Amino acid sequence: MSLEKFNYPIYVSLENKTCLVVGGGKVALRKTKGLLKAKGTVTVIADKFLPDFYKLKESLVSGDSKDFRLILKTRKYLSGDTKGFFLVFSATNNTIVNRLVADEARANNILSNISENPSQGSFIVPARTACGKIEFTVKTGASPVFTKLITKDLKKHYGGELEEFRKLITTLREELKTLDTTTNERQEFWRTVITEKTLEQVNSGKFEEVKETIEDAISCFRSKS
Repeated sequence: MSLEKFNYPIYVSLENKTCLVVGGGKVALRKTKGLLKAKGTVTVIADKFLPDFYKLKESLVSGDSKDFRLILKTRKYLSGDTKGFFLVFSATNNTIVNRLVADEARANNILSNISENPSQGSFIVPARTACGKIEFTVKTGASPVFTKLITKDLKKHYGGELEEFRKLITTLREELKTLDTTTNERQEFWRTVITEKTLEQVNSGKFEEVKETIEDAISCFRSKS
C-alpha cells in the first residue's frame, strides 16, 4: 500500500458541510466525533452501531442547546449513498463495501477516506497532536507505529509554555498593527525577535525571560515609529 500519492497537505473547513461515515464500529465512531468537532453535519450508515453512537447522539440533542447534526441510519450501505456529500469515510471491515464506497465517491468527485485500504481513497488523515492551539500533523508513509512514535515525541518535546508563547505573540502582533508602521517593518521586527534561539529558550523553561526581552524590543520599536 503506497501513500505517496497523498502529497498536498491542507486544512479544510467542514462547517455546515455534509459528511458521510459508513460503519458503526470504533474507527467510525472516532471519525464521527472528529467531524462533529469540526462542525460538520454527519450521517452514519451501519447495520449495527456501538452503544456509544447512541450516547453521542443523545448528548447532542439533550439540554438547552439542541444539536441535530448527527443522523444515524441503521441499515446496510446502498449503491448511491455517497451522492450529495462533501466527503465520505468508509470505516467498515467489509472489503466489498469499502471498494464500492471508494468507487462511487470517485465517480461523483467526492473526497473519500477508506480506513481498511487508504490508497483506495482520495485523502488520508495524518496523525496529529496539539499543544493548545498549536497543532502538529505527521505523515511518514511508513509503519503506523513509527508515525505514532514521532507524534508522541513531538508532544513530549513541546510543552505548555509554547502555547503561552503563541498567546503572547498573538496579542503583541495585534498591538503592533496599531502603530504607524508598514507591513514590511513589522515583518522585519518579528524576524529579528523570533528566532531559533527564542524557541529553544521557551522550550527550556525560560518563557518569562523571552517575554521580557520581546516586550522591551516592542517598546523600542514603538518609540521609533
